[in-house]
Amino acid sequence: MSLNTTNFDNVNPSSFFNYNEAVNFINSLNKCNSDDDCPYDSICISNNCIVTFYCQNNDKCAFYETLCNGKPCKKDIPDKVLMPCTSDNDCLSNVCIKDNNTCQRLIDYTSGTFTFNDAYNYYKKFSHCNGDNECPNQSSCSANECVSSFYCKLNDDKVCAFNENIKDGISYEKGRECKVNEDCLSSICDNGKCERNNYALVSKRTKLFGLEQGEKCTNNNECSTKYCNDEGICGPFQNLSGVIYILFGFFILVIIITGICICCCCRLCKK
Repeated sequence: MSLNTTNFDNVNPSSFFNYNEAVNFINSLNKCNSDDDCPYDSICISNNCIVTFYCQNNDKCAFYETLCNGKPCKKDIPDKVLMPCTSDNDCLSNVCIKDNNTCQRLIDYTSGTFTFNDAYNYYKKFSHCNGDNECPNQSSCSANECVSSFYCKLNDDKVCAFNENIKDGISYEKGRECKVNEDCLSSICDNGKCERNNYALVSKRTKLFGLEQGEKCTNNNECSTKYCNDEGICGPFQNLSGVIYILFGFFILVIIITGICICCCCRLCKK
């Protein structure tokens, strides 16, 4: 089949296509104002349709990783990470992992770039969820909120994408592997790895933005975790339990001292 058409209503989502057809199809899409202007389960952020597809190889791609009777299909499952299967024929990857009966995951390709603020404003609308199936594309349900993570160019929150690798204007996840700068959203390929992207995490109550853990930093504000360690590396969120215990101890001490003072005052009054 061919996906090179702007009328996506005529495209069968249960069909296979090749990578080049997917690129041509995505490039032909018009600007969007809402999710309704985009095909299938894709979403509209920064007036761009964010379309996701998967490829077993460049000649066999689909909009879904699961198969029904040999054709791509969407299955209503609560977890977007684990794709259930009973045999290899249930998976686009053609591999059903027997240990947990889930499909081996494939590289996902996601079109379009967007701004950090537009992504935050989009996902914060989904204020309550009970499972991943209640959240839009490129997000999952955590603590009853739809949460999305993505990447942005360093010092440029107006160029963001859902993966750190990029090709033909489409981001994809390949463990940040690269050969040249053009393979990376950051345009920085260092020792075979895409480096120096800002990491973002958004939901109704969350708005994190900054360098990932392990990246070089000069101050806390540069890191998404807001912690730059003594070695100049973004570290994990700091455990505040020690501080809490100190404050709690100080609070108890204040109560004890106050109690002693009150007792002393009472004795003086009796005299």
